[in-house]
Amino acid sequence: MSFFEIPGGTKTRVFSFNQSDKCLEVQSKLEKRLNKRLQLRQVDSVDNCDVIMAFVPIVSRAGTDIEAALQNIPTDRPVILMVLHHTFDVNYIAPQSKRCVNRDGVFAADFLFYEEEGLLECLTNEEALKSVTDYLISMEPRTQDNPLAPVNQQPPRRCWNCLGVSVVVVVVVVILVGIALLIYFFIQKSHGQG
Repeated sequence: MSFFEIPGGTKTRVFSFNQSDKCLEVQSKLEKRLNKRLQLRQVDSVDNCDVIMAFVPIVSRAGTDIEAALQNIPTDRPVILMVLHHTFDVNYIAPQSKRCVNRDGVFAADFLFYEEEGLLECLTNEEALKSVTDYLISMEPRTQDNPLAPVNQQPPRRCWNCLGVSVVVVVVVVILVGIALLIYFFIQKSHGQG
């Protein structure tokens, strides 16, 4: 488990989880880089953590590997999936792992690594590291009064923008159908009189 000291003196307790010994060097490097930003301290119990950080190397397909990893991760804590894509190309565009996640309370970030080089120095990794840092900073730690309270409950997903767009699309379609019918009847009427 790891403690991240967040600016302002609050702490979010993080347990690092890696079921594959394949990427321990990459995990270590990511933890060191997070430590520079958030003062990481290792601890060893998932029972006392606020969030689980799971390192998931993609071996076959992202969706399959992520689903398999999530089956082994407790559901009572928020999870950060550190999804590790194997490539030598620093410009590789990895599929967005968050699209493969069907469980609430799971945050996914995609990283690029290569066996011989480890974690690649690239924009993708910098952006992913920043997103994980921002996510951890946004988390509120558990209190002694309420140690089992969910740390970062996801707000209900609302799609007001989607609803607004849907209404606009329906209105536009109705107007276009109305115009098409007017044109059709106008043409029919003009052919009937001529």
